[in-house]
Parts: sequence; C-alpha cells; structure tokens
Amino acid sequence: YYNLIMPLAPRSTSFTIVTHALLFVALFSCYLATFRDPGYVPCGTVADLVAAMDQAIDAGTFERSFSNAEYCFQCLAPRLPRSKHSRTAGRCIMRFDHFCPWVNADIGLRNHHALIIFPAAVAPAQWLFLVAAFSRIHRDPTVFQFTLGPLYKYPLLCALMLIHLALSMFALGLVVSQVKLICTGFTTF
Repeated sequence: YYNLIMPLAPRSTSFTIVTHALLFVALFSCYLATFRDPGYVPCGTVADLVAAMDQAIDAGTFERSFSNAEYCFQCLAPRLPRSKHSRTAGRCIMRFDHFCPWVNADIGLRNHHALIIFPAAVAPAQWLFLVAAFSRIHRDPTVFQFTLGPLYKYPLLCALMLIHLALSMFALGLVVSQVKLICTGFTTF
C-alpha cells in the first residue's frame, strides 16, 4: 500500500515530512489510546468495605452512602464523580467516556486526549493523500479526453480516493463530536 501511495506524492521534502509526521502522530496517539491506563479507580478490599459500612451506620448515612450511585460493589470502592464501572476491564474508570472498538480499549480520563488526537491526525493525512492522488490524475493530459477518463485509466486510484474521502469525513466527524461533548462537559455515556 505504501509503495502504491508514495509514487503519487509530490517530490517535495516538506510534503514528505508533513505526511510522515502526521502518520507518526496518528500511530503514537493510537498506541496511547489503546495501551495507556484509562484512569482506573483504585479497588478496595472487603475490610475497607466493612469499615466504611460501620462508619456509615454510626453516622446514619448508610442508605445514601451505599446506593449503587455512590458505591461500586464490584470494585469495593466509593464511586468518584463521573466514574463508571467498565464491564470489559472489570474496574471503575475515572471520567469514563466509552469503550472504543476502533482502538479496543476503554476511554477515560488518562487516554481521552489521545483518542481525540488520533482522528485529528488521520483526517489531514487522508486529505494529503487526496491532494496527491488528484494531482497525479490531473498531471496526465490524456485522462480528461472524455467524462469518465479517470475511472477507466486509474480505477484503483479512484476507488482509494473514495475510501480515503469517506475515512477523512468519518475521522472529522469523530473529532467534532468529541470536541462538542468536551466543551459541554459531557461524556459519551
């Protein structure tokens, strides 16, 4: 795939540097979103639970302190604001956003920024590919002799251009929706 794309690229050093920098940022942020701790809440022990229950009974706040909204009985720990128990990780995650199937990881406080940077770097890389592919087609004087010339002369390139256009629009939509949620103070779930 790389060997198919690189001959399309302009022979400009700056184009190559920008393209590779975007690819590096996208891959590194994908790595961080996938493998970084999403912000696990420390788990408690049964002894901690018993001590907290005794304290709540003595204070008369047992009903409020140990409701499902205030305490996670699977992690044996009090729920922090905006934390949620993840079924995939089996732990509570601070500022849990969602489970992302694209990076196969829970998204929370510590890896949410990497998830936003990932499509934010992918979209411009896709646009650079589209510019390079279109310039390649446009440089060929025989292509535009009839209406569907690019489709007949470069069918694979045209198909790749459509795929990259769809991927860039999808990535841009992800970035816009996540930034909107961040600005309004909400999470996906």
